[in-house]
Amino acid sequence: MFFGLENTQKAVSDSLEDLARRSEIPSSLLFSGPAFSSRMYAALCVARFYKAGSDSVIIISDRNYGTRIKTAVNLFMESKTEEDIRSSAAFLKNTVGEYLMQYGGALLDGAASSRKKEFAEASDLFDLISDIDYASQSGPKEKEAFIKKVEKSLSVMKAEKPQAISVNQIRAIKTWAATTSLDGRQKIVVIEGLENTTPSCSNALLKIIEEPPEKTTFIIITENAGRIPATILSRTRKFTFSSFSSMETNYVLSALKPSVYVRGGVSDPGRADSGSIGALPKDLKSFFTSGSGVNLPLILENARRLSLREKIDMKGLVAELEASSSYGVFFEALLESLRERHLDALGGADSKGNTSVAGEPVKPGTEASRRGEGSPRESSLAALSQARRISLLALEVENAVRRAAALNQNPRLTLENVVFLFAKHS
Repeated sequence: MFFGLENTQKAVSDSLEDLARRSEIPSSLLFSGPAFSSRMYAALCVARFYKAGSDSVIIISDRNYGTRIKTAVNLFMESKTEEDIRSSAAFLKNTVGEYLMQYGGALLDGAASSRKKEFAEASDLFDLISDIDYASQSGPKEKEAFIKKVEKSLSVMKAEKPQAISVNQIRAIKTWAATTSLDGRQKIVVIEGLENTTPSCSNALLKIIEEPPEKTTFIIITENAGRIPATILSRTRKFTFSSFSSMETNYVLSALKPSVYVRGGVSDPGRADSGSIGALPKDLKSFFTSGSGVNLPLILENARRLSLREKIDMKGLVAELEASSSYGVFFEALLESLRERHLDALGGADSKGNTSVAGEPVKPGTEASRRGEGSPRESSLAALSQARRISLLALEVENAVRRAAALNQNPRLTLENVVFLFAKHS
């Protein structure tokens, strides 16, 4: 019933299987866990269990599909062996198909007028991607022409720009869910990123799931369940997704590039071309980020330097972020660097009681020692003070990024605002 999920999230798979067997899947589910942990895959498994067609599944998500689709495109164009071509074609078709579930006709009324053109383009892209099996068996020039058409449609639809969830979308869902489908099948609504939206969106959703429409299942996907209103959490059945182990990561990669990755957790580095998306990654996030053409080392280095309030190559960074549409990747890396700094600061006071000033040990008998500098208490207080400042800065940065996403703000302006926050805290 939930094929593949048992290889990455066995506990979740077993629970869903049991509920499905007893016909007791609740009307509202919560899939909580880190990115790249099969949460969306599990949601679509639920849809397949109900035999819900593409017209019976709607996704509202603020994720950046651009990175995933670019990786899928690059995999497709790089594939040489028959098994890789077949796997990459299926992955590209499924990824674009998942993205297009955000453009169901039911959401057209709730879309901003500026996005109406995207819905028209989505219909054309659906027809185009249906021909991928033919394109995959064609020559290099035909494949390239096919991909150019796909990329043109995606450009019109702004796939690289995450869209904030709006209250109008939630209201459109309510209207759609209240109507009975022609074939009487279950309707599936997947909402991802509810924790990043406005209270009005959460309240609108709460009113729906308080009295859920018949034959409709709501699945909320989140990385931080603690930021979702308790009134919504109390009305959902919760499933916790864990980060992938190396073996689980390899299982997923083996389905994407079987000539390099072997199921069961053993990979063949000798068959991975250095610098290509076949090169062995440490996790799925690295695979998809690097595979989409993002200059990850440059982004990570500038995120690290900014977190330390060191000078960054603003011109070079903006050029990369604009070219690869990777502002989201940078902001994630920056927040991760701040979290690491926070943990380092909390560990600043040596557990053994050794003394230090600015990270340098204070030797007994020195002037600094006689003044009492570097005492265990002083070091602990200084470390806690620094940790508190970093924590406040990280919170301001996270709030600024979240507000900008909710307002669909120009990401370059968001970056400038974030850099200003560091200057303000220096």
